[in-house]
Amino acid sequence: MYVAITRLDDSCIGEKERGEVCEHQFIRAFDVAADGSLSNNRVFATMYSDEDGVPDGMKVDAEGRVYCTGPGGCWVFDAAGNQLGVIRLPEIPANCAWGGEDNRTMLFTARTSVYSLRMTTPGTTIPTQ
Repeated sequence: MYVAITRLDDSCIGEKERGEVCEHQFIRAFDVAADGSLSNNRVFATMYSDEDGVPDGMKVDAEGRVYCTGPGGCWVFDAAGNQLGVIRLPEIPANCAWGGEDNRTMLFTARTSVYSLRMTTPGTTIPTQ
């Protein structure tokens, strides 16, 4: 399980306002047992940046890549937490979701618009039962 951490405390807001890098933004990962209990709390990836936006909406594709909206766009990480790049959009996205008949369209919600991007790898599917 992945959890986006937007800030440790209010100091990050001031850092961003001053154009400084906030070093309190990251993704945590947990192992989930069959009974739903969590273990192995760890930092999966850091999202340090002075750009507008905070780690928020997150999805995973069928190959284990993690997409997390955040500073400057949607950050993409491999399954080991290595940053592969940032998907830049006209606005800073707040959330993302897989869509389309083949689950290969990433939808991004932003402040005033919804954007879509066709992906080569489908997203993970949500179990129906």
